Amino acid sequence: MALRSRGHQHGQEPASASRLLVDLAAFRIAAALVVIGVGLLFLAAEIEGPGVSAAVDSTIRELGALIFAAGILSVFWELLGRRALTKELLDAARLSADVQNAGLRRIAGHYLDVEWDDLLESASHVDLFFAYGRTWRTAHATPLRQLIERNGTRLRVILPDRDDEILMRQLSAKFRYSETELIKNIAG
Repeated sequence: MALRSRGHQHGQEPASASRLLVDLAAFRIAAALVVIGVGLLFLAAEIEGPGVSAAVDSTIRELGALIFAAGILSVFWELLGRRALTKELLDAARLSADVQNAGLRRIAGHYLDVEWDDLLESASHVDLFFAYGRTWRTAHATPLRQLIERNGTRLRVILPDRDDEILMRQLSAKFRYSETELIKNIAG
């Protein structure tokens, strides 16, 4: 459930005073940079001529352009980049806490990247979700057997419903098996 103050649109949270102060300070600095940059560009245009060396003119012009660009970029960073980065970091931190609270130790891209035997040896309750898992089950048959022989342990294996035609069609396409081969692998 989300609680909102009156007067704020859906999905928006009121800005805190400290956030507004930081925003104001950032905009003041950016505005100052823009003004200084434009001033240097005008100065370079005014002093351009035969009495001023090309190096001085070029330096003032380039410095003005650099400061002006820094001011503009800092505004865009303040408005878009920093807030997006902060949101992404906060979302990742919340996700990390959720993952830890769920008891997950690791997320791997491939089943071979996990130390299964060590995990099964120390586990008391194991839930396994497989598309079919025949190779994995064969490779870890001994630790699985040892797990279920220990007192107070539970092993639950969840496999796809072989009678669900749509699911079997999708899984057989994913694994490049015929539906008959896939059903044999699940039973297996």
